[in-house]
Amino acid sequence: MMISPDQFMLLKNQLLVQINLAEWALVNHQQQLMLDSLSQAQHLAIAHLPQRNREVQAIQDTLVLLQKVNTAPTLPSLDILIRRIDQQMQLHIKPASS
Repeated sequence: MMISPDQFMLLKNQLLVQINLAEWALVNHQQQLMLDSLSQAQHLAIAHLPQRNREVQAIQDTLVLLQKVNTAPTLPSLDILIRRIDQQMQLHIKPASS
């Protein structure tokens, strides 16, 4: 499938907009916006890029993989570790001399 240079630039810009929007959404913990942007990029790629090309398939696979990324994962609390470190440090502090 051949496209004109103008169509190529339009497609490239549309894909870049969607990828940049997905990146912004990831950084800003906007899960649905990231998913929508990646999905739109995937639809553009499916509609306009040759599907039997290995590189295009790798792009498609990456877009699918990125859709599984959680923009706001639950992080473990480090409070207990910090308290333990503080307790151990308190045990090893020399009393101030008068």
